[in-house]
Amino acid sequence: MSAEVGIVETRNIIRLINELYQYDFSDFALTSFKRRLENLIVVHNLKTADNLFTKIREDKIFFDIMLHEIIVEPTEMFRDPSLWRLLRDEYIPLFTKNNGHFKIWFPMTVSGEDLYSFLILLKETGQRDKCEIIVSHISEKSKETISAGRIKISKLEVSKDNYTRFHGAAKFEDYCQVKENSLYFNESLYKDVTFSPQHLIFDGGPKLVDMIFFRNQMLYYNQGFQDRVLDVFYDSLNFNGYLVPGIRERLFLVDARKNLRLTDANENIYQKK
Repeated sequence: MSAEVGIVETRNIIRLINELYQYDFSDFALTSFKRRLENLIVVHNLKTADNLFTKIREDKIFFDIMLHEIIVEPTEMFRDPSLWRLLRDEYIPLFTKNNGHFKIWFPMTVSGEDLYSFLILLKETGQRDKCEIIVSHISEKSKETISAGRIKISKLEVSKDNYTRFHGAAKFEDYCQVKENSLYFNESLYKDVTFSPQHLIFDGGPKLVDMIFFRNQMLYYNQGFQDRVLDVFYDSLNFNGYLVPGIRERLFLVDARKNLRLTDANENIYQKK
């Protein structure tokens, strides 16, 4: 089954969401957002854009679920294994040498693939007790999913393969188990993670952050919104702190006043100067 949402209908839905809930999706790439709406219609068997419009207007619980599903989630754990090897071998030792303790921020998190990958990395390097981790979530559904340590079972095999290429110190299965057709990670991994509600416009980010993970999200925003997000990230980062976007998200148009410089071209890591 497929669904078709027109451009006018997409803009009407964006306007409705902003009027009712004060979430403004007008700065998201329109074509991508339209596809996400069409997927919502199919997944929730709503059949038409009009039915989706009505559901958003009348059902606040559904809107929270929509927030969880409208943001593109990571596709797998340890995606781009060479990045995770670099973090383990160079950046984590750098943080612990310079600061002793360090702070990591995962903004706009809808599922925990990058978070759990990083937590496994910390466990294997023995640095978990030195790291404060803040996970910002746009919806309660996202928080519920992440705090349960749950990801889709369909991501198991590719995540296992990535972990092997990461050269992990254990077996991937040591960290998780299959239950109720989902993959659940051991609670000991994420029990001390701090969760923080986050609005779409990134108000009130944490301060003095040593590294921000925001992978493969910028490409779904227009340039104006990218600039606003980068302003927040710049203000949140510690001096010499790092931003980790996706490999394809080259920040060529970063405003010079933000003073973010590319420090690793292969893994696309930026540093605040």
